[in-house]
Amino acid sequence: MGKLLPWVTKLEYLHSILFWPASAAALFSILPDLKAGPSRNLARGFAGFGILAGVALLIRPLLPSLTNDFTSLGSRVLSLVPSPGGQTRKPSTMTQHENRGSVA
Repeated sequence: MGKLLPWVTKLEYLHSILFWPASAAALFSILPDLKAGPSRNLARGFAGFGILAGVALLIRPLLPSLTNDFTSLGSRVLSLVPSPGGQTRKPSTMTQHENRGSVA
């Protein structure tokens, strides 16, 4: 696969480093929730898990260690499954400010 798509090989080694800017952007977007509000505990859990995942990726990068077999396929397909509680409220209960970006 590295010969057909050489950028994929480079990306798998950069993945553990590129995780940090993406995680920082996600944390920046939930910064108000980290300080106060009803979702404070969820936001702190998200931040804590993100930091632990980032450290784990730096210690043992995941993508370069995957081989071309069914185990790797299963882990890649599993990563596409949405996490439970991804959206905790129905769109109808969102405030007007939160509902601006949704498509009706």
